[in-house]
Amino acid sequence: MAQSREFTPPNLTTDTTLSTVTRQSNRIYSDAENAKAKAKPKKCKGGFDNPKIYYHPGEPAPYQSNGGLTYKCCWCPKSVRVNSSTNSNLKTHRDGSSTQNHVRKPCSGQGKAVANGAILPKSSTEEAKDKKKTNSKNPGTLTSFVQKGRFDNKTFNKLLVFWLIRHSLPWARFNDFFLGVAFDYCNMNSAVPSCSWAADYARKLYVDLQQRVITAIQVSI
Repeated sequence: MAQSREFTPPNLTTDTTLSTVTRQSNRIYSDAENAKAKAKPKKCKGGFDNPKIYYHPGEPAPYQSNGGLTYKCCWCPKSVRVNSSTNSNLKTHRDGSSTQNHVRKPCSGQGKAVANGAILPKSSTEEAKDKKKTNSKNPGTLTSFVQKGRFDNKTFNKLLVFWLIRHSLPWARFNDFFLGVAFDYCNMNSAVPSCSWAADYARKLYVDLQQRVITAIQVSI
């Protein structure tokens, strides 16, 4: 009767064990690098840096729910809170923002970030300067009268006169009660003068236009 032999696993040599450990370590390192590559924020439209690169990693803040995080700016002492659905606050702090009557300045450390290689779009202050330069090149157009800023009642009334002339409306329209109520609702500082003022200002416009036409004719002769 054949004797049963006890199975003995082969002995692994030191080289074999070291090779196995090395392969496992390389695989773990490779997985970690791939995870980092996947987590890196993508560039924004236009090739600009993702807003998250401008901040330290986000962390939950006290009394902040719904998955929101707080990001500490890398270039100034401020922190920015965002919710889980949008990162618009990060971009607003970094680049600033513009509305009809107000320009919010960008991060005070934006210049340092650009000097260190950051690729950022134009800030709100830079866009405001460019817009001002463009408008200054055309001072004689209506564009210069309607720029958003501090309300000027004189400019407002001049625009109303232009409106009356263009549509051949009677001067009495200036005394329309509901028109005044509508203007007062839009801006409490607005004040519409009498129809006599409108007619007098229109006469000045006609006289000025007449002088321009006569001058143009004399030059062309």
